[in-house]
Parts: sequence; C-alpha cells; structure tokens
Amino acid sequence: MLRLSNIRIGTKLAIMGVVAILLVLGMALNQYVSSNALAELKTKEDRALSVRTTVRQGQVEILRTWVARRNILLSETIPEADAALKLMLDSTVAGQEQLDKAVEAAATTDDREVLKQLKAVFAEYIASSEGQAGAHKDILNLRKRQIDTTPAWNKAYDAVTAAPGYADPEIQGDMRDGLLSMKDARIAYWRYSTLLDDQFTGAMHEAANKAIASFKLVKG
Repeated sequence: MLRLSNIRIGTKLAIMGVVAILLVLGMALNQYVSSNALAELKTKEDRALSVRTTVRQGQVEILRTWVARRNILLSETIPEADAALKLMLDSTVAGQEQLDKAVEAAATTDDREVLKQLKAVFAEYIASSEGQAGAHKDILNLRKRQIDTTPAWNKAYDAVTAAPGYADPEIQGDMRDGLLSMKDARIAYWRYSTLLDDQFTGAMHEAANKAIASFKLVKG
C-alpha cells in the first residue's frame, strides 16, 4: 500500500509539475504575445505621432505663406514686395516637403488621400498668390511712373495755362474735360489697386484715352 501510495503521489506530483510547466509556458507565451502587441501598438503610435508632427510643421509653413502674401499686398515698394515674395516661396517649398513626408508616413490610404488633397489645394493657393504678387508689382511700377512723371506734367500744365491761346473758352473746355478724365482714370486705378477687380482696368484705360484725346485737342 505504501508503494502504491507513493506511486499515486508521484503521479500527482508529475501531473502537477506538467501543469505548472504548461502554466509557465502559457504565461511566457502570453507575455511574449502581449509584448509583441505592445511593441506593434507603440510603433503605430510613434508613426501616428510622427505624421501629426510633420503635418503640424507643414501647417506652420502654410500659415507663413499667408502672412507673406499679406505683406506682398501691403508693400509700398518693389524691393518690399520681392522680399515678401521670396519668403512666401521659401515657406511654400518647406511646406510641400513636410506634406510629402506626411504622405509617405501615413498609415492608411484615406489619410494619404486627404494629405494629397491638402497639398493640391495649397499649390492652387500659391499659384493664385503669385499672380496677385505680379499684379501688385505692376501697380507699384505704375505708381512709381506716376510719381516720376508728376514734375513733367506740372511743367507742361503751367506752360499751357500761360500760353496766350489758353484764354479761348473752347481750349479751356477741352483742358477741363481732359483733367476730369484723368481724375476718373486715377479713381479707377486706386479702386483696382484696392479690390484687384479687372473691371476697373477697363474703366481706367477708357478714361485715360478720353484724357489723351482732350489734350490733343488742346494741343491743336
């Protein structure tokens, strides 16, 4: 009986040992799987964080292009406009690079598609801003020409009004019509420079042509 009891006890111990080993192996396997899952989850989190950081840096550059565009339109001289334009283009390159990095690192197709759409809209915005910058520089050049020609205009006007023939009412009427047309051209010019509406360019050219025609009549 003692031997039989010992065998039974030994069997139980063996079984318990096997169970314990299985439990340990199960715990080790569970820990291994959990560790892999946690590592994979951490990798995904790190990747998502990297994408968010990259997109945020791209957004910063986009905001800088907005500020640069505003500075272009507020500039009073060509050098000021050129400096602001350079900053806008530099920020454009930096922003597009960040968006490209975000597209490459994005984990899902939907995220990549959204980022590509953002980049496309950003490119359209920059293209239109460059057009506005060119138009504003044209306005600044025209303004400079106006300022440069003012002394010559004043001299010519004084010469006309001092001439003996200026007493003729018809000549005075033509001169008055010319001056009124010049005023209309200046008003259209300032409206265009403020609103950037092409309809004012047509009005400006029409008024300028009327002024030229009136001055030609004065000249005879």
